[in-house]
Amino acid sequence: MAPSKAFVLCAGLGTRFQPQTNFYPKPVLPFFNIPQALYSTSALKEFGVNDFYYNSHHLPQALEEGLKPFFRNKPFYEELLLDSAGGVSNIKESFKNDENFWVINGDSFIHYEDTDFLKEALSLHQSNNALATLIGISEKKEGLNGLMLDSQNRFTGLSRDSESLHFIGLYILSSEILPHFELRPMKLFGDILMKSEVKDRVYVYNAPNSIKWFETGNEKDFINCSLTEAQDLLDKKDDSFIYRTHLNWGLTDNLEEKLQRFMKDRHWGLNSYISKDPGSFVCLPENTEIDANATLKNTVVQSNLVIKSSLSFEDRVLVDSSQWT
Repeated sequence: MAPSKAFVLCAGLGTRFQPQTNFYPKPVLPFFNIPQALYSTSALKEFGVNDFYYNSHHLPQALEEGLKPFFRNKPFYEELLLDSAGGVSNIKESFKNDENFWVINGDSFIHYEDTDFLKEALSLHQSNNALATLIGISEKKEGLNGLMLDSQNRFTGLSRDSESLHFIGLYILSSEILPHFELRPMKLFGDILMKSEVKDRVYVYNAPNSIKWFETGNEKDFINCSLTEAQDLLDKKDDSFIYRTHLNWGLTDNLEEKLQRFMKDRHWGLNSYISKDPGSFVCLPENTEIDANATLKNTVVQSNLVIKSSLSFEDRVLVDSSQWT
């Protein structure tokens, strides 16, 4: 039976994405006008997860306001930041009766074509009676540690070796592992997975090449990911990842109109603004005011902003007027 619950890690500080994350936590930064966390969790929702739990620390009210239309459970607030493993302790009571559950980083961006990779990862996890199964991809990310595994697909450690797999921030845990999690700052790899009584039951699933993971931890990478997905939207239209994610979360209001506008002038939203650069994209929520003479190129805009005619932006994520005043 597939797990119906997931824990979404959302408590990070987002220091590499300042000043934007001084106003909004990374999981709710707008990506084509919806919270980024909906893209990391879209595959899980499509696979049957209907109960999403999450934690908060940095700007907890903004995080909850952004996610409560989608995640029905209230966040677990961490007064002290508990890191990648300590936060799981908050949900031990909610998950102790579930055989397995998913954990995912709320600020990841995971592009998928179908959910077969989740089915296969779960099958590996169950057939091995694993305590944890990590999902990786062979597309190595420069400068980052990757997952090493042996011939039986067991996790053996982290390395920057060319043979390692990039961890996409998604994994399955058995409730049997929960006693190893404590309500204190703990790291998943250093404090849990390499423990002698755990490590022999930790596995790695190598996801197919169709699974793409994008770095979005700073403004430049966020825009680069947006550019890639904008092209996917142009190429695949209603079969694109952007469109499918909106459908998956029930965000169907004016969706066809938004798609048609984007195909025409590379502008995602219902405002009257038209991009002056046909090779770029612009994302504008409905309650943003923008002067017709303003110039935006490859720009993502948060709600409730007023952008006047004297302003010009390129490759930016705009969330507060203090960014230009």
